[in-house]
Amino acid sequence: MSSTSPVPAVVLAAGHGTRMKSRLAKVLHPVCGRPMVARAALALLRAGCAPVVVVVGHQADAVAAAVRALGDPRIQVAVQAEQRGTGDAVAAAEGDWAAGEGPFVVVPGDVALLVPETVTRLLAAHAAAAGPVTFLTSRPADPAGYGRVVRDGAGSVERIVEAKDATPEERRIGEVNAGVYAFERSFVFGAGGALAALRPDNAQGELYLTDVVAEARRRGLRVAALEHGDARELAGVNDRAELAAAEAALYARTADRWMREGVTVRVPSLAWVEPEVELSPDVVVEPGAAIRGNTTVGTGAWIGPGALLADCAIGEGASIGPGCVLTRVTVEEGATLLPYTVAHGVHEKDPAATTEGDRVVVGPGARIGPLAHLRPASRLGAGVHVGNFVEVKNVVIGRGSKANHLAYLGDGSIGEECNVGAGVIFCNYDGFQKQRTVIEDGAFVGSDSQLVAPVVVGRGAYVGSGSTITRNVPPGSLSIARARQVDLQGRADQMRSRRLARQAAADRAAEEAAARGEGRKG
Repeated sequence: MSSTSPVPAVVLAAGHGTRMKSRLAKVLHPVCGRPMVARAALALLRAGCAPVVVVVGHQADAVAAAVRALGDPRIQVAVQAEQRGTGDAVAAAEGDWAAGEGPFVVVPGDVALLVPETVTRLLAAHAAAAGPVTFLTSRPADPAGYGRVVRDGAGSVERIVEAKDATPEERRIGEVNAGVYAFERSFVFGAGGALAALRPDNAQGELYLTDVVAEARRRGLRVAALEHGDARELAGVNDRAELAAAEAALYARTADRWMREGVTVRVPSLAWVEPEVELSPDVVVEPGAAIRGNTTVGTGAWIGPGALLADCAIGEGASIGPGCVLTRVTVEEGATLLPYTVAHGVHEKDPAATTEGDRVVVGPGARIGPLAHLRPASRLGAGVHVGNFVEVKNVVIGRGSKANHLAYLGDGSIGEECNVGAGVIFCNYDGFQKQRTVIEDGAFVGSDSQLVAPVVVGRGAYVGSGSTITRNVPPGSLSIARARQVDLQGRADQMRSRRLARQAAADRAAEEAAARGEGRKG
């Protein structure tokens, strides 16, 4: 399409989608991390369409929020106040863009697998046909539920008949309407346009957009139908089984793309890489890994089995061990996994995930896990080690520092070449607000120590194991903050003797009670 005259597009997203059996509108259900309506709109945007008008109705505010979250000014929203059919939905989309000559595109809001190249191909076919209507058809293995394409003896399209209105003979037709159209604006809109001629004379009592095809034939105009070989790409999503199939297809498509770009995906069917993720050559993705949202992974990095990465930046040669979780948005009750949440029927980009400063960053050559948890605003330098059962939140860790075991590091900074021992806790919350802990370059914090923020451990300082640090530790100092050990000779034997005597007395009392029959149940 011409860069000087972009083609408008309409996304039909007003319906409920009752077969999903969900409190959430069908088009808001995510496919690989994005609501399916957003995926349909994104394909049109990438094809150069503008404006892209999304027609909303059921849960209108939530659907509008889902597409506006794409952040593209070419997105517009139109409201279909009463759901009276697909023809009425296109009428609701009419605006200034509909005036004049030229084509526009219509797609359903549930074609989550649509690619921009298919839209471009449709428009090229429409220009070549020089008619008012061109639409895509396919031949799915199971055509049930789809409108059938009825042709005359010469093979020309006569009409599209919806499944509920089709005769038994028409239901045996294998060619179906994919619901993806190119129309001439002057033919569809206006007082004499095809939309004005639609009538609700059908099983649904609705205004069918498909009847525009029959209207074109009635006026003696040519209708072009372009058969698309990939029925899966054009398939709608109507229930949870079809949703799962769409996700599996998109994950497979994404894995195939990256493997051809030099990424190793050990078992493609068991790795979930979302389309927005960016991977570099020689990255290795192990089975069970899920890489989501705005994540970038540098050359040669290893993503271990069962790791979850969302909205992260992983440096070259870094290692993310099995079972690690790296996210910049907290998953709360009622939420899906990242980067989108569902709450109160609204499905939109989480506002907590909007600032780049919240992103988890792992430096080159860093080693994470297994079973580590990096939360928002964790930024790890080159060669950092964060080991098993270590949780990091809003902490910058300098080059070469280590926290290898069982620690909580929240709100603070750790300098370069530091060592944080097993069981160390940053006590960052005083019941009212979060406070920061600072560990300066070269410091050593011994195991099972608590650093009560706000506190600074100075450069090169050493904190003895088991200490509770409540004041700043001067640079180069050794700080030991624990009670002095007291050894009471023979006391353990005395305690043991007293406990044994008490137990023996209790046993005798129980035996005597049993002999008197007091323990017998009546």
